[in-house]
Amino acid sequence: MASLPVWAALSGPALGRPDRGDSRAGTDRVPRSEWSAFQSRYMTPEGRVVDTAKAHISHSEGQSYAMLLAVHMEDRAAFDLAWDWARLHLHRRGDHLLSWRWDPHARPHVADPNNASDGDLVAAWALARAAALWREPSYREQARRIARDLLRLCTVEWNNRLLLLPGAHGFRFHDRVVINLSYYSWAAMRGLSRVLPSPAWSRLEADGLALLEQARFGRFALPPDWLELGARGAMRPAPGWPPRFSWDAVRIPLHLVWAGRGTEALLPRVERFWSAQRRRDGTPAWADLESGDLAPYPGHAGLRAVARASRHALGLPAGPPESVADATDYYGAALVLLSRVAATDAAAPATAGALPAPPAEVSVPGTQVAGAGEAQATPTASWRGRVEAVAPDGLPSSLPLGLRVGPPLWTPSAP
Repeated sequence: MASLPVWAALSGPALGRPDRGDSRAGTDRVPRSEWSAFQSRYMTPEGRVVDTAKAHISHSEGQSYAMLLAVHMEDRAAFDLAWDWARLHLHRRGDHLLSWRWDPHARPHVADPNNASDGDLVAAWALARAAALWREPSYREQARRIARDLLRLCTVEWNNRLLLLPGAHGFRFHDRVVINLSYYSWAAMRGLSRVLPSPAWSRLEADGLALLEQARFGRFALPPDWLELGARGAMRPAPGWPPRFSWDAVRIPLHLVWAGRGTEALLPRVERFWSAQRRRDGTPAWADLESGDLAPYPGHAGLRAVARASRHALGLPAGPPESVADATDYYGAALVLLSRVAATDAAAPATAGALPAPPAEVSVPGTQVAGAGEAQATPTASWRGRVEAVAPDGLPSSLPLGLRVGPPLWTPSAP
């Protein structure tokens, strides 16, 4: 079979058209009515995605999810609205990444210019897919710029591994690094390797998967939302965050399914946990990896959607898909739709297959190496369980301040 041009290989069934040779693609494809329901509930006419569970703030993650869904639905108007709003309101000085949080009740609306690498990663991937679908070179160039700055500012060499930092600032210390494995979208990294070829993408994937295999904690042997890596290779749930497999980590199985990695050891492990702990009212929203306690309330529709996608990938009975109407907030609704896109993409080798060999390597200047002179910062609690960092004296410095929300929960000198 003749090879397809790049734009064709990146479009096709993975971008909203079902693969007639695979019944799963047609079953899991997002119906137009579901996309319309998401838009009517969570997107403003200007393209802002509203986090209804968090005082109607917006963030780069939400904008990127809307962009990705819009490409899947071949809705260019919605894509442009979501991306234009993000560019206008979340832009950062000095690079092409996005500020992570926009608060309609605060002045200025962006009080903290730090980025969130998961939002940037998905936004760049959505732009790359949009460029392929609509043959728009400007989208591709914008994807390249974000991807380059991600590799330049949000990766670090640590214990002979290349890590994806949660943000450009506030997660590296002189003796440890904090990461969030749910930020690793393997499918997004593969997609970006096509627009910005670099060996860094395959290293991030391989090293991230190796960490995921090692990050087994508690009686459930699950990864935490936030993981601390010590200077000598030790790892533990990061102090300052609840030591839980929870709302962040629930995306890890989703990313494995999306990349066609249904055989990864974590996927059946998570499925066994969800199945064994399922109660009459549903699956617990989280598990404490230190105490073994389970949430006294069930996970929302988004968790159920990811669990369904995981069962499907493992060849288990999956049941009918969740709907946007089943979700009580933006995040749950986004996971409902993203789980269906992931199942569709996993059936399309062009999107979820093996990482292609890049035509040429692109050197990314400024890739970060953590060292003993790295300034320390104080993490603080923030939305959906995140703990971010601020400068120790609380004053602006030459670097953007970290994601500062709430009182400090621990200090860098904590054991």
